[in-house]
Amino acid sequence: MRSLRLEPATYKAARGRPDLPIFHPMANPQAVPVKLHLEPTLGVSYIAIIFSTMLYGLTCLQTFIYFVSAPRDPWIVKALVIATLVIDSIHEAFLIHAGYYYFILEFDNTVALQRVVWSLLATVFCNGVTGLLVESFILWRVYHMSGRNVYLCIVIGIFILAHIGTNFAFAIQGLDDPLFTKVQRQTGSAVSELVFGAVADVGLAVSLAYYLYIGRSGRKSSDTVVNKLILYTVTTGLVPSINDILTLIVHLALPKAFYDQFFNFLVCELYTNTFLATLNVRASVRALAQSSSAFESINIATVGIDRAPRWKPIRKTRHSGTAALPTYAVSVTQVQNAESEVELKVPNAAVHTRHGLSFMSATDSDA
Repeated sequence: MRSLRLEPATYKAARGRPDLPIFHPMANPQAVPVKLHLEPTLGVSYIAIIFSTMLYGLTCLQTFIYFVSAPRDPWIVKALVIATLVIDSIHEAFLIHAGYYYFILEFDNTVALQRVVWSLLATVFCNGVTGLLVESFILWRVYHMSGRNVYLCIVIGIFILAHIGTNFAFAIQGLDDPLFTKVQRQTGSAVSELVFGAVADVGLAVSLAYYLYIGRSGRKSSDTVVNKLILYTVTTGLVPSINDILTLIVHLALPKAFYDQFFNFLVCELYTNTFLATLNVRASVRALAQSSSAFESINIATVGIDRAPRWKPIRKTRHSGTAALPTYAVSVTQVQNAESEVELKVPNAAVHTRHGLSFMSATDSDA
């Protein structure tokens, strides 16, 4: 361990502080050897910053892939991508500043090492803002895929707001008294934030998977594509919730160490990469659907944020033993991000609605 010597003024200021456990005053205040056990504190933070930087590089790569592969997306989605990238960049800058503060500027200042620097608390706000943007986007997808199920979206939305609210509350409480020992005692707000975040993320992932599952057409080729999409949705959507659960377990098991901060430093990057992966997977889904001859059976609007198909009603027909079904001439733009736009036209197709999702089946009214 490194041995440090305190200046007399620093020693006198620290002597009356029982909440600074790393001080071990000796008989001579002019030369006080102090052993700093930094492995469970700054050591964990150092490793977490390295992993966060690696994930930030992945964020930049996924952002580049998105703008190359999705030039036709609505401007609001592009603005959301830029916003998440900017917030993630600010989050990484705050982490670098906090690391430089503790590892370089104040490494020999044992009093400063006991205080939470402002940039470290600012990263908590970045986590909250990014979580709000990404979870709101996924909730918007659930709203449309569920046939505008308002009640489901309200329930999930309450957990999202509770997650973000407790996140901001934790950061504000830390600004009032920025001592690590005081911040670590905020168990109530920390646990609430992690629980609300895990429930919200699990609810979003399960809802997406459920509505993709019930939206299968019954054809083997298209169902294979949808099943792979469900697996991808669940695995990527559960990453933030797994991170919250691990943070909660470590926080409760080792409250005096900073091991939970390792997962907390990765929250912003995990949300951003989950969001970008959701957008970038559409190109792979289209390619897989085309190769499996299931292209015309998949409503790509359920995959990402492509514009919904425009249905043009022509007339109504009646079938014996069934309710009246409208017959449509369908012009659906399935691929918006390819080099050449592919347009599928299915004349005289009846649109059946089940669980809020549209399915096409040919009618024999004009056969």
